[in-house]
Amino acid sequence: MLDKSATYHKSPRGAEAIATRHGELTPRQRSMLILINGRRSYDELAQLGQMLGDPERLMEQLEQSGFIEPGEPRPGPPSAPAPLLPVWGHSGWGQMSGPAPLGGGDSSYPGFTADPIDHEVPLDQAQRFAVARLKDMLGPAADDLCVKLQAATTAPEFTAAVRNTEAILRAMVGPELATQFTREVESQRVL
Repeated sequence: MLDKSATYHKSPRGAEAIATRHGELTPRQRSMLILINGRRSYDELAQLGQMLGDPERLMEQLEQSGFIEPGEPRPGPPSAPAPLLPVWGHSGWGQMSGPAPLGGGDSSYPGFTADPIDHEVPLDQAQRFAVARLKDMLGPAADDLCVKLQAATTAPEFTAAVRNTEAILRAMVGPELATQFTREVESQRVL
């Protein structure tokens, strides 16, 4: 039974599930687990998790499966996000970092490459990358945002859609991840 007065955080099993992206979690459970960072209250999580369906049920499932546990609130702002992905190239539990780099031969975004210097990419390639990053961050909750990015037919429309997405992400995952998303997407000049 969920303690609604407690602050929940990822258990070691939950942190490993996010780091290794294993298939034990449904997309909705994974999205809910990403929101749980040891700083957000139950009420804040319930509000943020509304987009996933029944946040209370999702949290109960995560607790029963040992992915989250109650504990003392962790220091930091309530909206401080959890890291997205493990260190690039690391295939198991270990030190965490921010999202994976955009390019290189090991990229999980086929056809998308990034160099230390800016370069131009076709609009459809930038859209595929942005959609993949959103799905990494939000799981199924990203669908509505992805539609808006994919609807852009010109580079200026795409840039405007990315900026609108950033504003929405600020409320969903916090300003750090929202800014990071925009910075990664806009690091490429769209043709």
